[in-house]
Amino acid sequence: MGFDVLSTIRYNEHGDRIEEGQKFIDNARFEFGVPISFDSQGKPVPTKEKPEGQTVPQGTVVQYSYQYDQYGNWTERVASVADQPARATRRTLTYY
Repeated sequence: MGFDVLSTIRYNEHGDRIEEGQKFIDNARFEFGVPISFDSQGKPVPTKEKPEGQTVPQGTVVQYSYQYDQYGNWTERVASVADQPARATRRTLTYY
C-alpha cells in the first residue's frame, strides 16, 4: 500500500475513549492505485496510469459519549461518525 495511517485517540477522566480518529497520508513513490512492476535493475516502474476512482481513503473521526452508574462504570456508550447513524452499546453490570 502507498499510504500511512495516523491514528489518534483521546480519553476522558474515566479512561474511556471520547474520540478516535484515522487520517490516511499518501507516501507512495507513485500515485496511490498505480500498478507497478520492476525493471531489469530491480527498480519499481509504473506499468500503466492510475486507474479511475483509486484514491487514498478518507479519514474518519468517531466520537463517543457515555452514561455512568453510581460506581463510575459506563452503562451506555454512543459512537457517532459523521453522515452515519449513531450506534449505542448498553451493558448491565452486577455488583456483589
